[in-house]
Amino acid sequence: MSDGQKFKTGKLLLGLTLVIMVLMRLVWMDLRSYTITMDPKAMLAMSEERADGPCLLKGKSLQFPQQLIPVKHLPDWSDSFLFNFYVSLSCDNGYLNTNSYVRMNQGLLIISIIMCVLLTRFFARNWLLCLTTAALLMSRGRLITTNGDVSGQSLLMVVLTLWFCLMCHWIRSGSAITRVITICFPMFLATIDFSLGLLCLSVLFAYGSFYLLRKSLTYPLFKKLRWDLSISRKSHEDEPPNVEDTYGAFTQSIRNMLGWTTPFNWGYRPIKLRYRTGALFRSLDVPFILWLQHKKLWSPLLMGLAIVAVLQLGVLTSLSLFEFDLLHTQINMPLKSWFEAFTMPIDLDIAVSLVILGACLLLNPVWGLTSFWEAIWLLLWSIAFAGAGAFLWDNFSQFGMHAKVANWKAGEVLLWFEPVILTFAIIAVYHLSRCIDQKYRTK
Repeated sequence: MSDGQKFKTGKLLLGLTLVIMVLMRLVWMDLRSYTITMDPKAMLAMSEERADGPCLLKGKSLQFPQQLIPVKHLPDWSDSFLFNFYVSLSCDNGYLNTNSYVRMNQGLLIISIIMCVLLTRFFARNWLLCLTTAALLMSRGRLITTNGDVSGQSLLMVVLTLWFCLMCHWIRSGSAITRVITICFPMFLATIDFSLGLLCLSVLFAYGSFYLLRKSLTYPLFKKLRWDLSISRKSHEDEPPNVEDTYGAFTQSIRNMLGWTTPFNWGYRPIKLRYRTGALFRSLDVPFILWLQHKKLWSPLLMGLAIVAVLQLGVLTSLSLFEFDLLHTQINMPLKSWFEAFTMPIDLDIAVSLVILGACLLLNPVWGLTSFWEAIWLLLWSIAFAGAGAFLWDNFSQFGMHAKVANWKAGEVLLWFEPVILTFAIIAVYHLSRCIDQKYRTK
């Protein structure tokens, strides 16, 4: 058997192994038993005191101090039409069927993982890495355990993952339809939970930062493109360039398995770059920042984002004024204790993932995956503004009660972003490896 045949056989066996791991996890997730845990806000939404609730809890009572329930609070997922509709699908004669609810949570988790696989495909274009993402997420114990939680975590997790999938599709394709949906989606998120209403600012601040850094970003990209095109011009348009490799057989096999061809991601276009807009199944031929620069879309994009952000902030402010007297509201929640609650979901996996993402930001985006650097900034800005919205929710609810309220939102935010954070970390490892390979190759 030749080396090429051995390589193809090994790649096929690795892919089959990952598929078997995913299928085994699916079977285990279906067969295992779950401990049903009730979120206090979900219990209140389905209690006897809430006549407008979609379902009642059969044999359940409010087993926590009543003063922990904010009678007057900002819009929350437990009050949203989406959660009420989701719970109503599991109703059985007016009472919540927990088995049906667990089954629906399992479906939401599978949908989230599928979208994370698409996220991986958008940037890496490597199906082995996509299968690795699915296998690792299916092995995440905390994600599996949340199937037994009667709360809004699974619902918000899949909604936020969908939003990131749309954003990453936009920066990889430049599609006008995806752009409109991405910009307007935070308005829909605000109807679900007040703390997600500030996500409109995350897109504005992220692209505002790119605009300020556009000169320092575009020049290295053009320089790298000239290197790629100089190699491409040495060959025919439909044939890969003949570049001498200095790697051994094993190293070259690994590079081929990971898709590290030369030039990388630009294809073989020896004449000129194509700045055409992508489509649903066609990505941009150039990095997103260069495409914005060429199409002269920076100003219209930032203007549109600013208008949407102002409108949404106006709606959020009116909701706050309707519920609370903001002129007499003070920030009286201890920042230290709130931040401790906010970082409580961070375990070893999340901590390592955030460190890897931070390391990617320190590297020049020229060497790695196309537009992944911009996607990391979008993720970090989104976590920051979702945390800010959660802090406002907690503070206003505490003020409305005139007593200390459990910091519900503080510990929920990172759990909503958990699949996206872990997926980005997997892509980031591939991204860092690609950076090292590109720098070594172009010396």
